[in-house]
Amino acid sequence: DLCLHNRRLKHLIIQKNDQSLEVSGKKIIGTEIIGWSADQEAIITRSGRSYFLTDLSRPASALNLNLAFNNGKIKKIQFHPQNNNQFFIQTEKGLYFLNTEALTVNQITQGDILAFLSQANRIIFAKKGNLIFYDLNSKQQEIIPLNERVGLITNLTASTSGELIVAETADRYLYVIGKKSVSLLTDNGTNPQFSPDGKLISFITSHKE
Repeated sequence: DLCLHNRRLKHLIIQKNDQSLEVSGKKIIGTEIIGWSADQEAIITRSGRSYFLTDLSRPASALNLNLAFNNGKIKKIQFHPQNNNQFFIQTEKGLYFLNTEALTVNQITQGDILAFLSQANRIIFAKKGNLIFYDLNSKQQEIIPLNERVGLITNLTASTSGELIVAETADRYLYVIGKKSVSLLTDNGTNPQFSPDGKLISFITSHKE
C-alpha cells in the first residue's frame, strides 16, 4: 500500500491497491488527492472528472464540488489559504471564486487562464502576455506586461513574501517576475522552489542537475 501524509503529520492517508483512499481505517471518496487545506484538516480529492471536499474529522461525509459549481469543466481547483470552504476554480471560461458556505460563485476574470496561485487576500494569475495581481478585498488588479518572447506559462511559484514570482513555460524557460521587472532565470529548468527567506531559487535542468 502507498501511504500519503501531509507535512505536519496530522493525518495519514492510505491508498489501497484498488486506488481507494482511507484515513484512520475509514474510506474517503475519490482516488487521487488534489490538495490539502492550509490547516491540513480538509482535502480535495478527485475521481474521474468529479471533485470532492472531505473534512478529515468526518471522512465518511464528502461534498461533491461539481454539484456546487456548474460554470464549466474544472481544470484546476485550489483551497483559499484562509478558509476551508472557499475555493479558486479554473475552467475554460475563466477563473472563479466558490464559497460553499454561502453557496455563491463569483467570476474573477474571463478568458483563458494559463496558471494561477493564491496568497492570503490576493490571487495571482497569468494570461497570454500578462501577469495579474488581483486583490480579493478591493477587487482591484495590477497588471504586469510580459515580453512577447515569454512562452506558454504552465506554472507559477511565489516567494513567501509574494514579492517575486517564478513563471515556468512549456519550453522549460524560467522567468523571475517582480512588480517592476521581468528577467530570464534560465532557458533550461523546471520545478522551481524558493528558499524560506526568498533569497535563493532551486530548479532542475533536463540533465538532472
